[in-house]
Amino acid sequence: MRFCALSFLILLLPFSSFSQQPAKATDFKDKKREIDKNNAYLELGGSAYFYSLNYERLLIASKYFAFFGRGGMEYLFIRGTDKIIHFPLSINMLIGKKHSFLEMGAGALFRLDFSGEAMGEGYFISNPPTRIFFTPCIGYRFMSGKNDNDETFMFRITISPLFGMNVFSNTPSFIPWGGVSIGKTW
Repeated sequence: MRFCALSFLILLLPFSSFSQQPAKATDFKDKKREIDKNNAYLELGGSAYFYSLNYERLLIASKYFAFFGRGGMEYLFIRGTDKIIHFPLSINMLIGKKHSFLEMGAGALFRLDFSGEAMGEGYFISNPPTRIFFTPCIGYRFMSGKNDNDETFMFRITISPLFGMNVFSNTPSFIPWGGVSIGKTW
């Protein structure tokens, strides 16, 4: 009997292990600081030309900073440009506590032009022509306290110039730009 129990333990031991659960973004939270994981907002100007609808997701958070991944879309419905779609993508870092944050980020604006005509400046990388702009940003973000539905209001203002390449003259392009955003978080 002892031999059977000992054999069972020896056979079972290599297949058992002890582990910790993987760290989540919420595990790094400071007790006094809560950052919501999801942000949805409308940006006027900013990383897209005129406006964009954006979604951000919290990637990493610690006591002093947080990293968000952002994706957005702008569809230009003005006559003559109704076949142009912009996709701003970026990684943003927030530094601060409680409600006010310094925001810094870097990203790219992908421009799909289905009109068949060359408009504006940028890099062509495919057919239909796709143009890419580098879009750094620096700014201020305010997140209010939570309401009864566990949501917060978000406001941000950024300086976000657009850097690209003029494909017709092969010269660098710089557009000084900025943006204002308003949205909600949860």
